[in-house]
Amino acid sequence: MKAKTRTFIIVLIVIIILFVIGLISQLISEFFNHIDSEYPDFKTDFKAYFGIIGIIIMVSIVLYEMIIGKNSSRSRAIREEQEKINMEKARRKSLKKEEEARIKEQEKMNRENFIQNIRSKSTTKTVNVKVLGGAGWEKHKEESRLLSLTDKSVLLSDVKSRTQVEFPFENLFGIEIGGPGKKTGNLGLMGGGFGVEGALKGMAAATIVNLLTTHSSTKTVLRITAKESEVVLFTSDLEPDGARMFLSPAFLVLSKKQNSTAGPPKSMSYELKELSSLRASGVLSEKEFVMAKQKILAGA
Repeated sequence: MKAKTRTFIIVLIVIIILFVIGLISQLISEFFNHIDSEYPDFKTDFKAYFGIIGIIIMVSIVLYEMIIGKNSSRSRAIREEQEKINMEKARRKSLKKEEEARIKEQEKMNRENFIQNIRSKSTTKTVNVKVLGGAGWEKHKEESRLLSLTDKSVLLSDVKSRTQVEFPFENLFGIEIGGPGKKTGNLGLMGGGFGVEGALKGMAAATIVNLLTTHSSTKTVLRITAKESEVVLFTSDLEPDGARMFLSPAFLVLSKKQNSTAGPPKSMSYELKELSSLRASGVLSEKEFVMAKQKILAGA
């Protein structure tokens, strides 16, 4: 409310109060006229007292406006400022929610584009796997990955960070597949069996046992070894036989590599000559030489 309007209202109220006081004074004066003869000064004194009371009331109203009204204006200004602050907070909160929703939507689009890029790059479907560990993968235990194959590599993709690790076929040393109740052998490039016992070596046994006993009925463990790293994976999407078919292109490359490095078979005469050299140098005793010679001849 403007200051001029407030002052006008105060003046109007004072006039009305004075009018009411005068009216009441007149009525009271007439009421006490009949006792005027007995108390000649009563009417004059009463009007004086009543006028003093009226002045006190007006002064009180003015003081009230000066003190309380001023405080009310200050309080009103404080309330208005607080309302502005609250509105600004609400606006910022709304903008923050909109920004979070935009970031979330953008993240979703980036994830979908990343997955689409994986699928366009891969020659197989994507398989959900969990990292159990392995050399070079110690910091990624329990993390999820997408496993797929390209024309020339095994691909492990992290959708969360949108990163990929490729294992080129020519850099692979071996792939082993194991699982409870089913097992496929390796190509002999890595040596030793695999299965659940092999996976338990070099990592937390409780983690793998938990995965193999609490997940779905399909429990397959994969071990991929390359030149610079080895990773052990767990999946519930493929049975061991299905995993063997899924990784068939990689196994084919490994098989060709094994055949190319095996070399031609050694002849019997060459092996006998080697035995003679070992006996002559004292590495083999006469008895050991005879036993090894018999084995060579029996094999021929």
